[in-house]
Order: sequence, then structure tokens, then C-alpha cells
Amino acid sequence: MDSGGRWRGLPPGPSLKHLTDPCYGVPQAQQKPALQELTQAHVESFNYAVREGLGHAVQGSRQWMERHTGCTPSATLSCWMASWWAGWTRTLLPVFRLLFDVLRS
Repeated sequence: MDSGGRWRGLPPGPSLKHLTDPCYGVPQAQQKPALQELTQAHVESFNYAVREGLGHAVQGSRQWMERHTGCTPSATLSCWMASWWAGWTRTLLPVFRLLFDVLRS
């Protein structure tokens, strides 16, 4: 048995084929209404988190730090907090995609 056979014919590197496909992310013409209703709240909460929630979180944490430490957080700390929130949000994207793929099938 050739154990190296399964590693033959692989692409030479990563590909952006699916991300650059014009149909990527475009909903199918016929989707199940129940699926749309099920995921609508998740989509809305994610959109809020990205568009408005991150700014509110950073502002709220700055106010909390000022109140509890008596110091105004530096721009570096504010950027770090924004980066941390963005990173945390990004880690949920694959989970939501997997859930969506499971529900779609």
C-alpha cells in the first residue's frame, strides 16, 4: 500500500478560489423560510456586534477603568481592547458558518 499516494495531486498552495467566486456569500434563490427565521437573530446580533457593539464595549470599558482606577486608559490599551473584541468576534465566524452549513444540508 502506497501511504504517500494520498498526498499526491494536492494544490501547490492556498487558494482564494471560493472567496473570489462572484457567487460566494450570495444566498440561494430558494431558501427555506424556517432556516432564514432561525438564523435571523444570529445574523442581526452579529451585525450589531460588528457595527455598533464593539465601539460600545470599548467605550464602556474605558469608563469602567476611569471609574475604578482613576486613570484614563491610553490609546494603546484602547486599541488592544478593540483588537481583543474583534479577535473574539472573528473566532465565532467559523462556528456560525459550520452551523449554517449543517442547517442548510
